[in-house]
Amino acid sequence: MRKNFKVATTEDGKTTLTKIDKTPTGKVKKIEDAKKRREAREEQYRQFRINALVRRGQRMKLSEEEIEDLEKLLLKQMDEPKQYTILCLFPTKASTKKGEASIANLAKQAILNSKIEYKLLVDTYAYIIGNEKVLAKLREILPEGVTIHPYPKKPASVFNMVDKPKQEKKPSNNNKNVAAKAKAARKTAKIAYNTNRPKRAGKKARRIEKNIKLSERRNARKTKIVQAVHKKPSESLKKASKSNMKQAA
Repeated sequence: MRKNFKVATTEDGKTTLTKIDKTPTGKVKKIEDAKKRREAREEQYRQFRINALVRRGQRMKLSEEEIEDLEKLLLKQMDEPKQYTILCLFPTKASTKKGEASIANLAKQAILNSKIEYKLLVDTYAYIIGNEKVLAKLREILPEGVTIHPYPKKPASVFNMVDKPKQEKKPSNNNKNVAAKAKAARKTAKIAYNTNRPKRAGKKARRIEKNIKLSERRNARKTKIVQAVHKKPSESLKKASKSNMKQAA
């Protein structure tokens, strides 16, 4: 044992365990703060939509009154509850205890008893169109095991409610008589082109003619005769070399 080293248990007979302090030391998240942040994001999004609407209205050369009316329609559209296409999937294999109804039957009966309007209701799924209240009601009444898939519907653009300026059609000199004359002229031009053009051999005949010409050139290169140039012999006197003189002796 090391010197000058004492443990609390040796003197006081107490354990060395210390209580954990659970007081928060970091940032505390409150519900009120989260609500304020959500409202700020929603307001920022609303302002973004309004600014985009104003810019588009100016590009379309709408008056200020028309832009203000569109702005009111947009705000009304954003304040209305969202519409959803809701798909509820029922489990096929899962069921309750013996003698009790299956989860699919319970889900169907819950939808029928609550008088929720539906587009399709079969043994495997339900297809419903409704707003946020309908979605909340389904989450409340449907039994455990049913999966709910809400798909938000995109609202129509407010600019579709504005009458677009009609584009003036350019004056045209075209009519039935002019079109008939142009068609007749095209037809006669095609007939003249096809009757007066020179007749050409077919593809196969042109290939054969090409191969014959190539073979003739190839054979001509092979059989080319080169004539040797005749050199005139020199008439100057030649000296006899020593080796020839020795052979003669």
